[in-house]
Amino acid sequence: FQAAVERLRHSSEKRKKAIIVCHMGIGMSQLLRTKIERKFHQIAVKACIAKADLADYTTKHGDVDLVISTIALEHVPIPHIVVSPLLEPSDEKKLSAFMDQVDVSQRQTQKTFKMLNNTTPFLVFLQQESVHRYKLIEQMAMVLYEKGYVEKEYAIHAVMREKMSATNIGAGIAIPHANSKLIKQSAIAIATLKEPLDWGA
Repeated sequence: FQAAVERLRHSSEKRKKAIIVCHMGIGMSQLLRTKIERKFHQIAVKACIAKADLADYTTKHGDVDLVISTIALEHVPIPHIVVSPLLEPSDEKKLSAFMDQVDVSQRQTQKTFKMLNNTTPFLVFLQQESVHRYKLIEQMAMVLYEKGYVEKEYAIHAVMREKMSATNIGAGIAIPHANSKLIKQSAIAIATLKEPLDWGA
């Protein structure tokens, strides 16, 4: 019995918190709620609300993962989908695919945040202009030097290391670096580019 309780507790932790939106927040939305809770165990419906109350509700409840609506919505930052109040078979397939998409998106977000947890705000450079890779390495290395993480020579050695063999590891990612003897304190500097850059081979 305890094992079953633990499984249920673990399952509920992974459930997505959802709200159902319709014109008035009553009537057909309750039927939709019943069908969703019966057929989609990974969804926990927190409330059924009227469209007019959506903005206020999401402001007060920041833990809503997704919105399931019976009417078209505009300017909703939370992942949302429109289905029939009767949840027809086609709607079930649509909602199932939507849930898969939400899971993938959240996993990617979590990976991104996990990486950013290993650095600091002044070592993250987003949407940089594409320049030669040596120039980009030099710019990032100089920031590391200015913040006291590396010796001044680190930039030169990082470029020299890159000239010997490009540090791209695939999937649009490169990990330029220099000799660890020039490092005062471990750190990760991250840069993303507006346009792809040929990193060499």
